[in-house]
Amino acid sequence: MNRLPTKQIYLLVVIIVGIIALSLYSTYAIFTYQSETSDVVAIELPSALSISTDMYEYKQLEVKPKTTNTTDIDIYNTFDYDLCYSIWYKNISSESNIEVSELNSETLTSSGTITAGEAKRVTLLIINNSSSKEKINIGVATDKKDDICNLKISSDKKTIKTNIDKEIKFLSKFIKDNIQEKKNDFKEGYLIYGDIKESITLNSIIVSEEFTQEKEIFTLKNPVTIEIKDQMDDITNKYLCANEKCNLLYKINSYEIDKDSVIITNYDILVPYEKGDSGIKKVDKDYYFYGDNPNNFVKFNCDESNNCELWRIIGLFQISSDNYSIKLIKNESIAKQSYNTNKTNIWDGQNTLYQYLQKEYKPDKELEKLLDDTSFYQETLDSDNKITKGNDNIKNINLINYSDFLNTSTCKTKNNTDCLKGNWLNNSLITSEWTMTNYIEIPKEDELEEELETEEIIKAVSVGNSIEINNIETKLSIRPTIFISDRTLIFSGDGSFDNPYILK
Repeated sequence: MNRLPTKQIYLLVVIIVGIIALSLYSTYAIFTYQSETSDVVAIELPSALSISTDMYEYKQLEVKPKTTNTTDIDIYNTFDYDLCYSIWYKNISSESNIEVSELNSETLTSSGTITAGEAKRVTLLIINNSSSKEKINIGVATDKKDDICNLKISSDKKTIKTNIDKEIKFLSKFIKDNIQEKKNDFKEGYLIYGDIKESITLNSIIVSEEFTQEKEIFTLKNPVTIEIKDQMDDITNKYLCANEKCNLLYKINSYEIDKDSVIITNYDILVPYEKGDSGIKKVDKDYYFYGDNPNNFVKFNCDESNNCELWRIIGLFQISSDNYSIKLIKNESIAKQSYNTNKTNIWDGQNTLYQYLQKEYKPDKELEKLLDDTSFYQETLDSDNKITKGNDNIKNINLINYSDFLNTSTCKTKNNTDCLKGNWLNNSLITSEWTMTNYIEIPKEDELEEELETEEIIKAVSVGNSIEINNIETKLSIRPTIFISDRTLIFSGDGSFDNPYILK
């Protein structure tokens, strides 16, 4: 038998020793990748990744635009001692909009300790919110477990800090799967419209720390009459009736004293409701949350005290045969504004209310990354109660259309005030508000040849205690409306006022 040359023997010995060393003294990870099509793709890796306190192994993944993916990472500790470890990721593009969370875990297992000989599987959820293909590196850093772990992860890498303890639940699929026309059990309660800054001046004040409710009427418990003067009892967080019927309550957040008057500068309004018919229904190709008070609350933009913006889901709208977008509206008005000061009721880039919304309302980062570039369109309502669609290339922050009020109601006959009753979208107990629907008067035959002696009043549609046609210079409340991606995930919550959806 021929003997191997010395050089080949030397190389063979080095390879064997290297394999033995890796099997004895390494922690390694195996990645499997699942795309939005549920195809599993094996990622080619060495049989073992050498990871130590001064060395980080990783694998690069390519993530398609506007997709949600999962990645399994199996971690094995083949050392004879315990390790601290952390899975990390790095966005390759400086403008990457990649997010990574842990999936199907009550507590984070993407970092912690792993005992000698132990194996762990970690499932990661990877979301690419951008419209471009992105690349990320995913790796594992380890250190021998001691009194203090020092993983030395550089600042350009991120560790996983969020987790979801359930299967992926797409909001769009949830809406489609839960079409229901049901009658809920009667439930008495109230909604809160918060952080209102439209000042109220009072010459006398009766307040209470508590209240009771019977159907649509509130009653203050142990009310106290406050004498208005420079040195008076603090009325912050106290309740007072907004009118004689006391079917609305103010909760005082801040106030000022001016001689013999109290000026309430910031407050919440409590509005009673009875939960009756509500659910999700399909109108043509779209899906709407309808009725008295469906579970369609969403929470965004929370501060350290967990004070958040509340939004509500209007519905799921078909944009093309296989593409949907989700429309949301802010629960509270942000201001009172004229519809337009440019002598036209066209909703476009020149409309001053549209310009105001783009300038004054800035979505927070959590909401902004969910925004979709779906176009809004303006409707026109004429004096014959006919609705037509108009301009359909309006982007960004807008208002709702008149038809949204009709389709979120339980009314049988469209285009009348019955559509405002039992309709969660109508907050007329508080104020009238603008829609982005304009209005035109169809002249009658006997008026065609008459010359108008007065200047034409330009109008648009608003909704309050009734369906109203208002002069565009009138100042009414406005609520921002947006489209978000149909890939949006429900992370937690049941959509109720007390437990709103948290979206990702």
